[in-house]
Amino acid sequence: MPLLVLIALIFLAVAAVACQTGEDGPSVAEPTPTVIGTVTAGPTATPPFPQTVGGIKVRPLAIGDEVPLPDDVALIIETGCWACDGPAESFLRVYRDPSGHIRSDTLLTIDGLGLPPRLVTMPEGVREEPPFITGFAMRPDGSEMVVSVCVRESCGSGGLEAWSPNSKTAFFRSTDGGVTWQRFGELDVGSSVVGVVREGVVLVSSWQAEMAPASLSLFPSGEVVQTPLGVTSWWAFPLPGGDLLWPADDGRLLHSDGSVFAVVPADSWRLSWVPHINHDPTGARFALQWVLDNPGSPGYQVRQYLGIFRSDGRLDQAFSPSELLFVGSWLGPGLLLGNTGISPSQLPTPIPQSFLGILPAFIDLDAGLIHPITDPFLGPDWKGGRSLVRAVLPGPFSRVVGTGSCLNVRQEPGLSTQIIACAADDVLVRDTGDTREVDGVIWLRVVTPAGVEGWASTQYLQE
Repeated sequence: MPLLVLIALIFLAVAAVACQTGEDGPSVAEPTPTVIGTVTAGPTATPPFPQTVGGIKVRPLAIGDEVPLPDDVALIIETGCWACDGPAESFLRVYRDPSGHIRSDTLLTIDGLGLPPRLVTMPEGVREEPPFITGFAMRPDGSEMVVSVCVRESCGSGGLEAWSPNSKTAFFRSTDGGVTWQRFGELDVGSSVVGVVREGVVLVSSWQAEMAPASLSLFPSGEVVQTPLGVTSWWAFPLPGGDLLWPADDGRLLHSDGSVFAVVPADSWRLSWVPHINHDPTGARFALQWVLDNPGSPGYQVRQYLGIFRSDGRLDQAFSPSELLFVGSWLGPGLLLGNTGISPSQLPTPIPQSFLGILPAFIDLDAGLIHPITDPFLGPDWKGGRSLVRAVLPGPFSRVVGTGSCLNVRQEPGLSTQIIACAADDVLVRDTGDTREVDGVIWLRVVTPAGVEGWASTQYLQE
C-alpha cells in the first residue's frame, strides 16, 4: 500500500486512541539484535499495547506548546495533497531571514523543470499528460537531492499509476540546497529514486513489466542490487557509508549481507507499518518508527512507536506519540524536526477548516513533547496540508545575491586564490562568522550546501 495512504489511515486511527503513559525508566543498552515489542495479555479482553521495548520502558510523546520557526535552520518541505495518493507537487525552502521575516522559496516544480508533455498511449490514441514526480531522495542536511520524474507513458511508480510499456524516467540532481537542478540521466523504464547511497549514486526501484515486482539497482551505474533472503519490498534505507537497511516481511531489519540490525515482532498484535528510519548527521543514532494494530480489537486500536537506536542496533529510548508523528531530521542528540498530526483543541492558534494536513514540529525527546510550528504552515499557501519536512539545512546563513550567475568560493581570501566552488544566486551558504579583508575586499568564510568550505566576497552576500 502506498506510503501516503498508510499515513492517512494511521492518522485517523491514532487520533481516536488515547496515549498510554508511564514513569520514565532508565535507558538500558540491549545486545544486538534488538527485539522491538513484547506483548503480555492483561486482565481485560483487549490486551495492552507493549509498555516496554527491548527492556526499555515506552515513554509518551505528548503535544506541547506551539513554537515559532527557529532561526538558523532552513526546512526543505515537500508539498502536495495530504491524505491522497498523489505525487509530490513541489519542494520549498522555508527559513527566517536576518530581519526576522519568514521566507518561502520554491525550489522545484514540474513546470520549473521545463519538460515537454508526457505522451501516453491510450486505446483511443496518444494523449498528452504532464510529467509527474515518481520519487525523490535527500540527505538529511540537504547536501544532495535527487528527483525522479515520469516523462513518457505510465511509470508504475510504486502505486501512483499503472505501469505501461515504453515508459521513461528522467532524474534531476541538486547539490546546492535545491536552488539549481541538473539533469542526472534517464532510464527507459518506469522508476522511482529510493535513496542517496553515496555522493552521486542513488538507489532506484524500477518496474519492468505489468504486475511484476520492482527491481533495485544503483544509478547511474546500473549495478543490480540483490535483496537479502526474506525481503520482498521494493525499497531500502541507505546508511552512512553506503550500506543498505532492508525491512523483511517478518519484521526484521537487515543489513545487505543478511545480518540483523533489529527485529520488530508483532506477537499478538499485528505489525502494520515500518515506515521510516532516519539517522543523525554522524550516523551514530537512528530514529525508527513503526506501528502496531489489532484488527480484532474494539475500535480497531492502533499505536505508533518511535525507537532511538545506536549504529550497532542497540536501543537507547522508546516512545509512543499521542498523534501521528513523522521524523524528518535531527537537530541534536535529543531534538528532532518532523511533522505531527494536530487537533484544533490542542492549539491556541485557530486551525482553518480547510486545513486537512499535518504541521512541522520540534520533537523534544528529553521533555517528551512535540511542539507544532504553525507559522506559516496554517496560511492559505499551505492548504494542501502535506508540508513534510524532508531535510534541514543548518545555519546561520548568508544568501548569495546579485551575481547574475554565481559567487566564487575560494580556497583562501583574495582575488587571485584558487576557486573551489561557485554558489548560484539564492543559495544559502553557512556563515561561520570569520571575516578578513584582503585586496580591498571583505571576505567571509562560508560552507556551501554541498559541504565545501572556503571564502566568498561579502559584496554578494546578504546576511
